[in-house]
Amino acid sequence: MSQDQSYLQLISESEQKRFWSKVDKTDGCWFWKAATLQNGYGVFNLRGTIAYAHRIAYLAAKGTISETLVVDHICRTRNCVNPNHMREITRGENVSIGRNALREKTHCVNGHPFSGHNMCRVGRRQYRACRICHQRRNEEYRRRLRQRELSA
Repeated sequence: MSQDQSYLQLISESEQKRFWSKVDKTDGCWFWKAATLQNGYGVFNLRGTIAYAHRIAYLAAKGTISETLVVDHICRTRNCVNPNHMREITRGENVSIGRNALREKTHCVNGHPFSGHNMCRVGRRQYRACRICHQRRNEEYRRRLRQRELSA
């Protein structure tokens, strides 16, 4: 039995009420209103064990998750817990979809275009970055270093 199935068996009626009280149901996505990880996925504390909120919602609706598959958000919204917005796919498919989503981004989080002179490759993995934002981060880093040197 997978760890997910054991979560489902552990959830009492009061815990289920506590879980669903943390969900904002809309016509589309059902948004997780409680704790999230830095990567945007919702988490639920189940008697001291941290579980992904979308997996608990999927299990509550569908009953099981295959040991060889992962739960994918069709809507691409990580804090969505609407079971109708999820499907089981292989890890390889999930990675492929994620890479395509990153490749399709046309602008950085600050709205600068990922094109021409403004796009650069950084880090060991050579990921795409916005040159303007990258230069600003480097300038801020150097400024903080100078301040530390002056105050020391």
